[in-house]
Amino acid sequence: MAKIIGHSPEELRLAADALAQGKLVAIPTETVYGLGGNALMESAARKIYAVKGRPATDPLICHVDSLDRVRQMWDLEWDKGAVDLACAIGSALWPGPMTIVCKANPCIPDCVTGGSGFVGARIPNNAVTLKLLSMINFPVAAPSANTFGHVSPTTAQHVYDDLAARDPELLIIDGGQCAIGIESTVVKIESEKLALVLRRGRITVSMIHRAIADKYPQTRVEVRDMRIMCGPANAPMVSPGQLLTHYAPRVPSSLLTPGSFAALAESADAPIYVHRGSEVSLLCETIVIDFNGYLARLKGLCLSYSDLSPSGNPEQGCFAVFDALRATESVKGTKSVVFPFVSEWPHDAEDDDLLQAVDDRLFRAASGVTAVLTNDASPNRA
Repeated sequence: MAKIIGHSPEELRLAADALAQGKLVAIPTETVYGLGGNALMESAARKIYAVKGRPATDPLICHVDSLDRVRQMWDLEWDKGAVDLACAIGSALWPGPMTIVCKANPCIPDCVTGGSGFVGARIPNNAVTLKLLSMINFPVAAPSANTFGHVSPTTAQHVYDDLAARDPELLIIDGGQCAIGIESTVVKIESEKLALVLRRGRITVSMIHRAIADKYPQTRVEVRDMRIMCGPANAPMVSPGQLLTHYAPRVPSSLLTPGSFAALAESADAPIYVHRGSEVSLLCETIVIDFNGYLARLKGLCLSYSDLSPSGNPEQGCFAVFDALRATESVKGTKSVVFPFVSEWPHDAEDDDLLQAVDDRLFRAASGVTAVLTNDASPNRA
């Protein structure tokens, strides 16, 4: 049976031995829990895909404990300037919540790269997992430890709930609640002159700029909004987290903009309906997950209300978002979930970089679907 273990030296040795044997171990990181397997063992990597139900074209991020070991995963002959840039960024911002994608060393199995030929590397900022990584001589491939497309796990119990029945040999290291709560920033190095941010996270574009400003003043750091570049699941991807539907609770979810309220009557007694395309539900059967009080007017009218950060603090939003999404699945009588389309609401420009990371998770949790609120239950009147 799958089991949750602690992080004593003896338990970490048990986990290290399991990884060496090709078994899977869920590991805590500062971002989310990862489903770890030996990245140099093709059978272990394929088992990760099978247990998660993950498309074979969605690559796996590989975790190690030093920059030297990162370099062993990259093809150093591919583009020396690009690799040097990647190392400069990594040396400034690792250990930390950032994944850097470069051309893969041929020693990395093709299934780990999702067929893209590129591999994402990361040194996590978690003492327990760094200790585990120091006990083994191979990188650990570890996507989020949840069923594919579901809300990412930030506790050991989340992992157990999602995966225990899918892998009876699974060990889950309990490292407590993840400190950040959303996945790592992903940066793909195109050349010495260009770095692409493919997924927003706690490491912001500004932080990357500062890390390379002195040595690489001419390098461009570009943000690619992958929400509008969603390809088919059978096409190789160079980064995880690129599919439109991701991080989703098992309840129909949608985004609200300021315009979502335009058709509401002023009367407080009139029923309110949530129109998600042709799907309609009563607001009193809907959970509201708010941020910065944008949807506060719905408090008391909905089934349940919570605010990721009443003060609009993006770090608090990152920490709380996945727990809040998972919690919706345990509320009886829930027919739908709504949350603000954060980028559509007024916010402080100084917080925009990190808010985009929260916005991305909510956008994908709702599959990009927006809803409108009306006092009419008829879909064709919405």
